[in-house]
Amino acid sequence: MDLCLERDILCIVENPQSSLFWSTKWMKDVSDKFIWHVVHACMYGSKRLKKTAFLINFSAQNLHQLCDGCHKHLPWTHEVVCDPVSNKKVQVFDTASEAEYPKPLCEALAIAFTMELQAQGVSWSLEPSLQAQAAYLATSKQHRGAKSHAVISEFKHTIQVTVPADTVLPEIVGENVGQPLEGLPIGQNWCVFSIYSKRGVRMP
Repeated sequence: MDLCLERDILCIVENPQSSLFWSTKWMKDVSDKFIWHVVHACMYGSKRLKKTAFLINFSAQNLHQLCDGCHKHLPWTHEVVCDPVSNKKVQVFDTASEAEYPKPLCEALAIAFTMELQAQGVSWSLEPSLQAQAAYLATSKQHRGAKSHAVISEFKHTIQVTVPADTVLPEIVGENVGQPLEGLPIGQNWCVFSIYSKRGVRMP
């Protein structure tokens, strides 16, 4: 975390809000440039009231949503099942099924980092749905609840590459592709090449 601050790299650390992790001497000595964020997963698509804390070295407006009390939560339970490998009885807790982030929370994290990078001068084209969400956040007019988060983009990945005007863009990104296209995913034979004032490569 200190190294990220030293090198101006965005950084996030996560654990349950009630975790003893936050009480360790290492976390107590963290720079005050890291900002405390708490979210309730039920506001991001989860069916249980899971309280997650993030320490982030920037402020993320969309990572502060707490339960609004307008819905019911599934209880935290556990059950005893038979392990098919060992044939022994084991306890399975609901916490295991809640370990993965709900999709809207993943989207909220992605938007938070996107907005911060753009605020620092890193620029790229956003899909309309993401752009609209960023605009709401920037003006503190975000929608309430899980529906406020970005929908799935038309493209899984969008990569923008600036090239000289006379560059011949290949239909397929091959193994021997040179600069400035070097490093793009190989074998993309369904790329969409979009030409703007800067020439870009967009990949489904």
